[in-house]
Amino acid sequence: MTVKSPTPSSTLAPFIRTLAKTIVGDGGVVRTVENLGVRRLPMRTKARFADREGNRYFDDARLVNIRFDTNPATLLELQRIVKLEEVVIKQTVTKEKDKSRLGNVKKMKQNMFYDHHKHGQH
Repeated sequence: MTVKSPTPSSTLAPFIRTLAKTIVGDGGVVRTVENLGVRRLPMRTKARFADREGNRYFDDARLVNIRFDTNPATLLELQRIVKLEEVVIKQTVTKEKDKSRLGNVKKMKQNMFYDHHKHGQH
């Protein structure tokens, strides 16, 4: 999430706690919550809601990364909650690659027992 930089932690912490409770309440798991700090944005960004001073355009913002596992219905609910929060400028959801399948890809070419033709690698 990209959050308005002047947002105090007294506002941000309860919001993130609400998101975490929603994830866990529906059987999901919160892996990490990272506050990446206030950073300069690559371009001026317009927020959905103005802040208390009436600003809608921001050059700096706080980046917050939440890694979690949940079902699709809960993900839609989380996106709805985040969209309605006035401190959030932007949200991005990405799906991590399944690392168990990648295993030891670099050494697979050296493995004489691995069938490269069967798995589409020539």
